[in-house]
Amino acid sequence: MSAKYILFFFLSLHVVSTVGQTAEWKAIHKGNRAFEKKDYAGSELNYMKALKHGSFSSTTLFNLGNVQLGKGNAQAALDYYEKAKHAAPVDTMLYSMVNHNQGYVYHASAMAQTQESERQQSLRKAITHYKQALRLNPTDDNTRYNLALCQKLLKDSQEQTKKQNEQNTPQQQLESQAQQEQQSSETKKDEKQTQQLLNLAKQAEKRARERVDKAIKNRRPKNLEKNW
Repeated sequence: MSAKYILFFFLSLHVVSTVGQTAEWKAIHKGNRAFEKKDYAGSELNYMKALKHGSFSSTTLFNLGNVQLGKGNAQAALDYYEKAKHAAPVDTMLYSMVNHNQGYVYHASAMAQTQESERQQSLRKAITHYKQALRLNPTDDNTRYNLALCQKLLKDSQEQTKKQNEQNTPQQQLESQAQQEQQSSETKKDEKQTQQLLNLAKQAEKRARERVDKAIKNRRPKNLEKNW
């Protein structure tokens, strides 16, 4: 796979702007600075402090999702992103970023899949989220790039599956035919062995009867009549 088909973008953080530097605002910005240094424990601690206030809960939940993604906890990241969608107030730009990152998670998951069916399922989910992100923010080139990339990867995967099915079908037929021939050969062999045993049994029975007949003949009384 070409390198250009492996690169995709993760949108990190969402910065809030407010007139007064409240405790929540300060906690979010401290969390952002820690995140940029990849201090995920520090950023998570500050975001959790900000979350207690709740004024910017959608932003904080989104950023917590990014922390989990940075830590490699994809499912936890998805959970936070989904919570961010349902938190108030509604923020179109933030919702676009949430969908982009949800798409990113499924996109990355698809790249790690070894089964084409599972890869295609993850790619379809990624495409759905990227499309939703673009509806909310049509000017996002990163999302547009990722969407095009996923569509390309999905098409390639589907073509690969089709080729495998075309190749596997005759192979499966050959294997089935070979198995049937083997079973038929074994059946004929068993029948032949059975017939041989029956023949041997008949021969043994014949010899036994001959011996019995001979013994009976030898035991007959001698004729005492004389020819005068």
